[in-house]
Amino acid sequence: MLQGFITESDFQAIEDTFPGIWHFYVELHDKPCTFIELLWRFSRRASACGGELALPQTG
Repeated sequence: MLQGFITESDFQAIEDTFPGIWHFYVELHDKPCTFIELLWRFSRRASACGGELALPQTG
């Protein structure tokens, strides 16, 4: 489980949870300042493409 400050070194774990997010990040010209901003942009892109972002299950 990721906690605290998330950096590029954490992207393998993030990619396992949100497939495609690393490629999306690499392609961005204007990088987000926070992971939550990245996740927001990634989820909006999925919605705009008619897809649905599957959120990880907790518990």
